[in-house]
Amino acid sequence: MEFPRHVLVRARCAKRWRGHNFDAAAAEGAVGAAVADMFGMRVKTMPELEAFMRRALVRAYSSGLDSNPATAFDPAMGEAFEFHVGIREPLDDATFARVENVVRDAVAKSRNFSLTA
Repeated sequence: MEFPRHVLVRARCAKRWRGHNFDAAAAEGAVGAAVADMFGMRVKTMPELEAFMRRALVRAYSSGLDSNPATAFDPAMGEAFEFHVGIREPLDDATFARVENVVRDAVAKSRNFSLTA
């Protein structure tokens, strides 16, 4: 997929789950909701979600997944995550800056997450 504009926000999650990270899923949803709101879109139904996904794609990836869940986990370090938002349409610089800000804010406000450089 090609995206004319792409936002990447790196963060750490202080809680480690075995298997799926529910905090990351909630944060990913919060990012999508924030971007949709910034675009002035309502995303409550499947057709509305499809319309949003034609404009943007939101994904969260963990670069710190360990295949052995028994490994000692240091909550001070947390687990590394990357939140990617691909914008499928051209945006002017001011609008793109607003998208970057709402994505950062949504991740920063998510439970157990803190932004990293």
